[in-house]
Amino acid sequence: MSFVKPQMLKKQWRLAIVPISVVLAVITPTANSINMALVILPISLLYFINVGLSFIAYSTKEKNLPKNNKCLGENKLSINNGKV
Repeated sequence: MSFVKPQMLKKQWRLAIVPISVVLAVITPTANSINMALVILPISLLYFINVGLSFIAYSTKEKNLPKNNKCLGENKLSINNGKV
């Protein structure tokens, strides 16, 4: 299942950081910008680690696909002479 591709996560990182910042601004007990930065930086780092891990997972998934890129359901139909 690939709902979100790693290229999209990489391309739209700014759109992810803004909601993260807003939620963390509400969660942070003080309005001090230093405290907000101390909370936002690790969460943003986790987002970028997620992007990197998704690139690794997506590349290994593509390596494991059959070279003819046929779905198992299509192969099953061809083996059974089109009978389901």
